[in-house]
Amino acid sequence: LMYHMSNKNRSQGFTIVELIVVISVLSILIGLIATTLLNFYLSNIATINRTTQANDVASTLQSIEKNVSLASNFLSKTSGSALATPLGPENSAMPWICKTGEPNYNVLIVQNYATDGTSSDTARKLIYSSPDCKSDPVKNTLIYFVDTSSTLYRRTISGPPSVCGGAISQKTTRAPTATSSPLCIGVDAVLSRNVSKFQIHYFANSSDQTPVDPYSQSEVTAADTIRNAKAINITLETSENINGKLNKYASTLRITRLNE
Repeated sequence: LMYHMSNKNRSQGFTIVELIVVISVLSILIGLIATTLLNFYLSNIATINRTTQANDVASTLQSIEKNVSLASNFLSKTSGSALATPLGPENSAMPWICKTGEPNYNVLIVQNYATDGTSSDTARKLIYSSPDCKSDPVKNTLIYFVDTSSTLYRRTISGPPSVCGGAISQKTTRAPTATSSPLCIGVDAVLSRNVSKFQIHYFANSSDQTPVDPYSQSEVTAADTIRNAKAINITLETSENINGKLNKYASTLRITRLNE
């Protein structure tokens, strides 16, 4: 009878050793499951962040393409009223120059014809500065640059007011003239952050595969080369810290200007 009672008591529970083994196994399983779920979560977050990074680069290039394709010409350097303080680099009176001291960063200077409507308005008209309102079309200057915080901006310097009337579209900043003072200052448009490369290559003709190199030319020759360029290649690269690792994403877009 005592033998059977002893077996009955042992079958109703676990020994300490058995409990320790079970707890250890469960801890290992929980750790493995938690690690797997965490890695899965981090992997999804990383994928989302990389996709967002790529989409931001593509969106920025598309935004630039809208203005560059309608450019009347490119500039190697700003001049004239565009030099007024604070329209220059770092809000100075210095001119904007296409080549900077940083090899990964160029400045893109684009001139567009000023119109009385947006680019999507098929009925928009050119704005002229001549008294007869038939010649000397007004041009806006668009400057794409990367500042010390690695942010890509677009600065718009609108042309002088027209005697023919009509508001110049997309006005951000306006250079002063004899009849317009003080400056009408707006805010530079932020296009992209964490930019590690913004490089511009120019092509003499839209069908050319080999770019010209104005950066090694004299100032006068470079000005002609860039002004007469029919197409450009823009390389935009951003660097993002994703899950503790630096992820670089770069994309290049070729843009042909349609206007002369």
